[in-house]
Amino acid sequence: CETPGDPPFMFSFDSVDLTGNKVCFCVRGSDWGPPFSLESMGTNGVLEVPGKPSEVPALKGTRPIHEFGMTFELGLGQFSRSKMCSIVPRYTVVNRMGYTLQLVQTGLEKEPNAVLELKDGDLVPYHWMDEKKPKTFLARVVPTIGTHDTFATGWSGSLQPEQVGTFSVRLPPESGGMEDKPTESLNVQVSVKLRKSAAFIVFRREAEDEPQYAVDN
Repeated sequence: CETPGDPPFMFSFDSVDLTGNKVCFCVRGSDWGPPFSLESMGTNGVLEVPGKPSEVPALKGTRPIHEFGMTFELGLGQFSRSKMCSIVPRYTVVNRMGYTLQLVQTGLEKEPNAVLELKDGDLVPYHWMDEKKPKTFLARVVPTIGTHDTFATGWSGSLQPEQVGTFSVRLPPESGGMEDKPTESLNVQVSVKLRKSAAFIVFRREAEDEPQYAVDN
């Protein structure tokens, strides 16, 4: 059993079979994921591992899916004859907006227990809450607890985290907001960058002098 941040550990099979030996792993006591080979040197891949079914009444019966990026490389220096397998979260979200950001898988926006909240500056891995729902998510801004901030927006449209590049997203005004609360929309810049098998999704406020739309008459 390994926890995040643990140093690399040695692993070996009890028999020599370069084509038949495979390994698998699980997350937090869930079912074991699909087996994979450790012989794919120089390649990157993605592995889906089933999560433990939710015990929250509103999400009862839903099974999360954990996506991991995997990289296979040869070691360096004294480990040059060792094969290194790095396992990292497939998606990591970075909040650089100056606001508190919330994300939720598409179709679960009415379930508060399915919402992931990131304060400004947070860097958090993202996994899917329901294997049966689309693998896209929505984003919105909410007031930061413990401050006088009251700005909030509604949910955005669906975002695809595998869409590499930089694009703009409009967060619509909060529906049903109070009269004394700002209800303006917010333009957000989303950058999806790949590093080997991991995708980093960075949210920033879009520059006000760069309009989101251009009209050519």
